[in-house]
Amino acid sequence: MEHKQNFGLGIDVFSHRVTIPIRDELGRLVGVKGRRVWDVVDEYNPKYIYLHQCAKSKILYGLYKTLPYIQEQNEIIVCESEKGVMQLWDMGFKNAVGVGGHCLSDWQITLIAQTGANKVIIAYDKDILEEEVIKEGKKISPFRQVEYILDTNNILNEKESPMDNPKKWEELYKTRKILL
Repeated sequence: MEHKQNFGLGIDVFSHRVTIPIRDELGRLVGVKGRRVWDVVDEYNPKYIYLHQCAKSKILYGLYKTLPYIQEQNEIIVCESEKGVMQLWDMGFKNAVGVGGHCLSDWQITLIAQTGANKVIIAYDKDILEEEVIKEGKKISPFRQVEYILDTNNILNEKESPMDNPKKWEELYKTRKILL
């Protein structure tokens, strides 16, 4: 897992979470997110929390590192989470960014447009409905070709993201749909 070194992950001993530095498109540290490392889920221990707040709607996670690859491939993969960007990086797909959710802000759409990539691939988790993915894609489709990952063959588990398993990712990436 080379993403620990590439993305500067650490450990917060107070919250017992993996720390994820959040950097803007220029690489400046603007926040720190913590990811829970234990499996117990309850209302008091969400999977992700901001240990140092930032304006997440103004960030495309990883853009400062992935921009050269996005421009080289003329394609940007939009994930929900920071973890997805790191998983794709480890698989050799270094042209991804994370939005910290599944709703694209106007600011994030502007950042996507500024990459110059002609193709945008939305790769959200299995639990996001196709209608929601299409709605987000339509925000970009007036100025970019938009494609999206959809698990039509039901190969993902209920809470699995498309990039959790490299073999499943390859299959889903090959069978992505074009937003018309």
